[in-house]
Amino acid sequence: MSGQTVQFSVQATGTGPLRYQWMRNGTQIDSGTAASLSFPATLQDDGARYSVRVSNSAGAVNSNEAVLRVTPSVVPPSIVKSPAALQVQAGQPAQFVVEAAGSAQLVYQWLRNGVAINGATSSTYTLAEAQPEDNGASFTVSVSNAAGAVSSTSVTLTVTPAPVAPVIAALNAPSSVSAGGSATFTVTANGTGPLQYQWFENGVAIEGATGASHTVVNASVQDHLKAYSVAVVNAAGSTRSAPAILRLAPVPEVNVGRTGCCYVAFARGPVAGLFSWGQNVNGQLGRLADDTEAITPGLVPSWLPSGVEIRQVSVGHLHTAVLASDGSVWSWGANVTGEYGNGTVAISGLPPADGTLQPPVKAVFPSGTVLRAVGAGDRYSVALDSAGQLWAWGAVHSGVGSSSATPTKLNVPAEVRFTAVSVSETFALALDTTGRVWGWGVEPAVLATRTGPNLQPSVLNLTLPAGRKVVSVFAGVMRAVAVTDDGNAYAWGDNTWGRSGPTASHPPLSMFPGCCWTWHPVWPWCKQQQAATTPCS
Repeated sequence: MSGQTVQFSVQATGTGPLRYQWMRNGTQIDSGTAASLSFPATLQDDGARYSVRVSNSAGAVNSNEAVLRVTPSVVPPSIVKSPAALQVQAGQPAQFVVEAAGSAQLVYQWLRNGVAINGATSSTYTLAEAQPEDNGASFTVSVSNAAGAVSSTSVTLTVTPAPVAPVIAALNAPSSVSAGGSATFTVTANGTGPLQYQWFENGVAIEGATGASHTVVNASVQDHLKAYSVAVVNAAGSTRSAPAILRLAPVPEVNVGRTGCCYVAFARGPVAGLFSWGQNVNGQLGRLADDTEAITPGLVPSWLPSGVEIRQVSVGHLHTAVLASDGSVWSWGANVTGEYGNGTVAISGLPPADGTLQPPVKAVFPSGTVLRAVGAGDRYSVALDSAGQLWAWGAVHSGVGSSSATPTKLNVPAEVRFTAVSVSETFALALDTTGRVWGWGVEPAVLATRTGPNLQPSVLNLTLPAGRKVVSVFAGVMRAVAVTDDGNAYAWGDNTWGRSGPTASHPPLSMFPGCCWTWHPVWPWCKQQQAATTPCS
């Protein structure tokens, strides 16, 4: 073996003195003149032939040659670089590496908490997916060869929890804001930090709005009904809230709906409260009035709990629906197809003969549902909740697909969220967070571009100028209007009497406070007691 001492010796007889001469590969070795020859072996000596010549005065003799075989020396293993302690997230790989020196073959054996790991016999050991139970485990490696063995120092694996994608726990939004005031939206989100935020107004990112809250300052009428949402992002993913609608209050509001051949109108103001006038054949005025009509506006009795206010009123064909500030919906009037949304049908809201006023009925929703908008149509209603989802109840063309006396969530893709809804007698429109307009019902002039069945919500393929996005929609009688983000309005549907355009070559339909209506192009007999174009007083 390389490095070890080699010694050759010879025994010879004869008359002395005997002389010795050692040779390597046939060449004399200057120092080889004794009966033995010793020297340290090197790898260069491997295969060399050694012999000796013994002589005296009588003669000489040569020994046979001996071939020297030298093998490399075996160096015991040593640790050049020990494995390093690791910190990884749960589910991520953890790889330990050792650098060792020494004569081949080096044999490796990794140990976990002092116990050999089956199959871990290379210079690296990889844990494919670290788990929480691996946290705190110690790892060492033993390196051995023919000359010995050595063990590395023990190192510890630290496993931290995997990052959790953000989840929005709550989006706190003001119910309303006064003109000139400020409205602050605040999101509460859970997930592994750091969390990043981006607020949106009507689906468009707001520059610089990257905190957990966003404040609209100096609110104006232009801010009324704007939709605000927020995206929350971290290393594990992202999520986006349902839109919250900013409402300017108090905002006077008038809603007009057709009841048979005439109209009923409600007015909500900052001081006066809720007033109604018009047809009352099914008690849709919400107050004691003549069972045929009420020409003079009258105050609707207050029936909501203390501290709860009316936020929106919508007049349908034979019933009325209102949205309260606590997110509930109440209805009165006809209930022949489940317009109340409380599971009942075939109930008329007309005040009984004894003059007792029937109170409004609260629609029944799953616990925790908060509503942001409501629309009443021809024997059906549609509502938008705070999660951006649509509910409907009543007649078959409500969008549910069949008549339903209880609110039913409409069938749309799970990822779609809505910001606004508008309801007409026979069809409804909804606006989603991406600016698409959805429609359903039985109004072919409006729904001709739909992409799905009549009685289920589907996207309308509207032709708009390039780059324009719809920010609000209105469902009218046989026609619809969409307002885009540049402030322009686009109408489509039936254009009889100029419904879908600004032309005025026909007598307009005129509504006046204090009367039902003053002129109608199809049913002139509906209001015989008023002159054709004379406003009511």
